[in-house]
Amino acid sequence: MESSAEKRRWLRWKLQLVGMLVTVAVLLVPTGHHGAAAADRLHHGSQRSSVPAETEVLEAAIGQRINAIRAEQGLPLLVADQELARLAREHSRHMAEEEFFAHADPAGRSLVDRLQAAGISYRAAGENIFRSANVSDPVRVAVQGWMQSPGHRANILGPQFRSTGVGIWRQGNQLFFTQVFLRAP
Repeated sequence: MESSAEKRRWLRWKLQLVGMLVTVAVLLVPTGHHGAAAADRLHHGSQRSSVPAETEVLEAAIGQRINAIRAEQGLPLLVADQELARLAREHSRHMAEEEFFAHADPAGRSLVDRLQAAGISYRAAGENIFRSANVSDPVRVAVQGWMQSPGHRANILGPQFRSTGVGIWRQGNQLFFTQVFLRAP
């Protein structure tokens, strides 16, 4: 029978492998004018059918880093939830397009309001947001910043949370990150 230390080492190894795969995927994302234009068309199309590859890679990397931190603390890993990711991405888009940076939008709608409007029931919910411009490793900077903020850190290390959704939106040279944490009823 494996000890809990062996299980944590095995989990840490698997998370490092995922991290390496994410790093490789980042290297494969198109860069330069043509890659940015393609991502822009996907981001700003009237009926976006898919998420840009760059965004998916960054979103996955945030989830992986958060789960690595939780594993180190002996906490259950968060399950990625696509509906929460859609909700988070929409908040990131809204912040970018309406030029605000807050948990509540200019009309005063909060995470609770957005969850209710989406028909998502919950026992506990939390949200982390981050904005960057021209940062070479925005995932590292975002997670470091969250871990240094007591409220954001509490969300990351909250044992009550079981699922998460990460949504990122690019507007020019800025990236807007939203991560929603949830415990279903």
